[in-house]
Parts: sequence; C-alpha cells; structure tokens
Amino acid sequence: MPETASLVTVLALPRSGVPIARTVRDGVVFAGRVALTRGNVTHLSALEPAKPASEAEHQTRERLARGRVTRIRCGIACAVLLCATFVAAADLLEETERAFDGYAEQATQSFLERIREPGSATGSTASRATAGSRAGEVLARPAREDGIMTIPGGLVHHWVGSTFIAGVSLEEALDVSSRYNDYPAVYKPIVASTLLSHEGNIYRVQMRIKESAAGLSAVLDVISRVQYFRPDNRSVYSISTSEEIRELRDAGTAKERKLSPGHDSGYLWRAAAFTRMVERDGGVFVEMETIGLTRRFPTFLGWFIEPVARRLGRSSVERSLQEFTSAVRTRAGG
Repeated sequence: MPETASLVTVLALPRSGVPIARTVRDGVVFAGRVALTRGNVTHLSALEPAKPASEAEHQTRERLARGRVTRIRCGIACAVLLCATFVAAADLLEETERAFDGYAEQATQSFLERIREPGSATGSTASRATAGSRAGEVLARPAREDGIMTIPGGLVHHWVGSTFIAGVSLEEALDVSSRYNDYPAVYKPIVASTLLSHEGNIYRVQMRIKESAAGLSAVLDVISRVQYFRPDNRSVYSISTSEEIRELRDAGTAKERKLSPGHDSGYLWRAAAFTRMVERDGGVFVEMETIGLTRRFPTFLGWFIEPVARRLGRSSVERSLQEFTSAVRTRAGG
C-alpha cells in the first residue's frame, strides 16, 4: 500500500460505489479513488491534482443557491401574508352556522350508529389500533374526504384517531378523561381548565387553549358541554360540543380582552368531539373524533395553507391521543 495512504481522507461514496478520497502534498489537494476492506484503505489509485470547478459548475451552483434563497423568501412572504390575513377580522355568517350544525348533526348520528353496531369494538379498526399500540403508534386519518370540507362561508375540519392503551382499565381511562381541572397537566395546548358544573353524566367546562402553528397563534376561551354515556360496564362514550368560543387579544396581560364570538380572526368558531373507550384484550381501546369550524383560506394562499392545515389536523389528533395515553399510564402506575 503506498505510503501516502495514511494521509488519505475518504470523502464520499458516489453512485458508482467507488469511494472518493483526497490527500494534500505541498499545499496542493490531490484526489483519487481507494479500495476499502472493513473500513481500512487497502489500495490507493494514482493521485492527480484536484481539478478546479468549471465555469458551468460554478453557474450551476449559483443557480441552486439562488433557488434556495427564492424558496426561503417565498416562504417568508407567504407566512407574513398568512398572518396578516388571519389577524384581519372575520365574521361567522348565519348560513355558515346552519351548514356546520347540519354537518355536525350528521356526523354525530354516524358516530352513534357506528359504535352501536355489534362487534364495532372488535372490528378491523380496533384490531389495527391494538397491534399499532404495541409499537407505540397512534392511527389517525381524515374522517371524511381529505379532512377539510368546504361549506358556505367556512371550512369544516374532521379527523379521527385511535389507539390501544395496554395494561390499564376502563375506570382509569375514564378517571383521566373526566378530571377536567387536571387537563393543563395532560394536554399541552390547554393552559387553564375549570369545571363549571357537574350534574350526573353532564359536565360544563371552560378551557383556555393556546394554539400555535404555521406562524399563527391564537388564545381561545372555550366553554363546552360534555355528556358521557355508559352502555355497559366495559364501554363508555362521550359527546362534547362547544357552547361558546371567544378569541383573546393580549392574553395574560393588563390589556387582555375577549373578542365577540364569531367576530374574530376565524381561527376556530365551533368545535365538537366524540370519544369512545372500550376495555378489551388487557387494555383500553380509545377512539377520538374531532370536528372544527374555521374561516375559509384566502384564495391566493390556499395552495400554501391547505397542506399545512391538513398536516396540523392529523398531528393534533395524534398528539391528543398520545398525551391522553401518557396520562392514563401514569394514573395506572405504569
């Protein structure tokens, strides 16, 4: 093996599969090819001075660099436009409310019909969630179409997720679900939660939620009505609907103020959630379905916002189930 081999540094392994190496002699960089055996240099081809980049190569590199800068500037410009658009006031129209109420009612009926079907908690969805949970996974998908549906004056975001929490009981999962004052310790976006009333299986809860994504942020005070149903001793389901959502400006400061419901940035106007928990196979199968109403995307930014919103919809359900799973396992002492 040539003496210079000890000075060789392997730089890259190109598509040809032949490692490229370099060494330095008298301040001049030489390049060549090497053979490797178990990571050691065993053969070094004749070295030649490394050729300077040609003018064409320089131009190609400059074009790529300009392209990266252009994409970065475009992204920044879109983010600025996006923020400016959503800071501007938006109004929830009556026709939008009616359309959402109709959609939510239909979705509620579909949820109830599905969970009341014989074997619904032992079907393919539950089986996949059970198998996935053992690998630490949460299954999330659009509940309808691609997860975002257009209605007059607004958008409906509809997602569903499921998981299986091994080694816990239904009572432990239900205990975490109904302890609303503890929600800030369970769910990261919830900064405050107060149980307003509790009568039988009906809870009224006020939560302060801070959301931040894709360069946007909003602080919302949400009052919801949650009703639990227990068909048998091995299953529970709940239906949650928002009674009032108010966006805040300057939250947490002396200037804090609440905007009028439906006359804000349109970040979230209405919300509903359906949750089902079934004890089976030594754990609890959990399914969560969420529905939200927001303003429409601006026409000139829809191409940029919609893919982001779709990713956020999926990740929001995944995160909620992951956080719930962690809290239930802690409650069970696991």
